[in-house]
Amino acid sequence: MRNAIADFKKFKAALKKGLVPPVGSSGIKKLNPSVGGYTHELKIGGSAQRLLGKIDDNGVLVFDKFVRGGLH
Repeated sequence: MRNAIADFKKFKAALKKGLVPPVGSSGIKKLNPSVGGYTHELKIGGSAQRLLGKIDDNGVLVFDKFVRGGLH
């Protein structure tokens, strides 16, 4: 449980950073090309875990898929 809380805090900090370059940073990255319909990922440095998201019909970026391993 302690690791889950630590990971949540890291994801929260990465989310606050906003958009970041595609390599070497924690934060929101635009996927190019998209992966399974997802256009963005929320990545934390030093971890293969990430959240995938896409912009909904209201223009809101929604992260709704957790991925344990890397995309690459």
